[in-house]
Amino acid sequence: MKNLLCLILASIISVPVMASENDFWEWFSHNQQAIESYESGNETLLDDILIALHKYNDALYFEFSTQNEVNEFIISAGGDSEQFDSVFTLVGAAPKLKNWAFIALKPAMGFDFISTYEGVDYDPDKIWFLPLVSHSSPDKLGLRVGIPHYNSETHEHSVSAIWIVLDAGLGEFKSSQKIDYIETVELPSNPEELGYIEFNEIGDYLDWLEKKT
Repeated sequence: MKNLLCLILASIISVPVMASENDFWEWFSHNQQAIESYESGNETLLDDILIALHKYNDALYFEFSTQNEVNEFIISAGGDSEQFDSVFTLVGAAPKLKNWAFIALKPAMGFDFISTYEGVDYDPDKIWFLPLVSHSSPDKLGLRVGIPHYNSETHEHSVSAIWIVLDAGLGEFKSSQKIDYIETVELPSNPEELGYIEFNEIGDYLDWLEKKT
C-alpha cells in the first residue's frame, strides 16, 4: 500500500497545476517524446496525461495512437454535448507538432468491431435496434436495443456500453446530437417482424430520418 501511495503521489507531483488550454499543450509538448515512446501497460504515463487534461477540464478524456506514420491524439467529452465547446477550444489551441494530428471528439469508424465493456462483448453485427419516436418531441430519437441472451445482471452496464459503441461507430458528435435515449432488452426471436433494424445500419437510418424530416 505504501509503494502504491508513493507511485500515485509521484504521478501527481510530476504534473504542474494548470488551468488554460495553452498550459495543457505546453505540458504535452514537454512530454511529447515520452508519449511517442508509450508502451502498452504504462499506466503511469496514461494517468499523467489524464491528470494534465483534467487540470484544464475534468469532464474530458483522451485516446491516442502512435502506431501509424501520423500519431493521433483524440480529445473526447465522453458524449456530453455540454462539453463540446471546451473540446473544440482545446484542440483549436493545439500546437503544430511534427507527425501529430489532434482531433476534437471521437471520429466515426463504422461498426466493424466488437466492444468489450465490464467483461461483456457487444457485437454490432448481432444486436438490433427499434427506433422510439415521441409524438410530443419528434426531434428526439430513442433506441430500444435488442441484445442476444440478454440478462439484467450480466448486462447491468449495457446502456453505457451501447453509448460507447455508438460514439465509436457514428462518431461522438453525431451520436450525441441524433440520439437522446437508449434502453436495452432481450433481442426478440423475430426482430425484423417487430420493426427492429440491424444495429450496423443505424447510420443509414439516421441519414434517412434526417432527409424525411
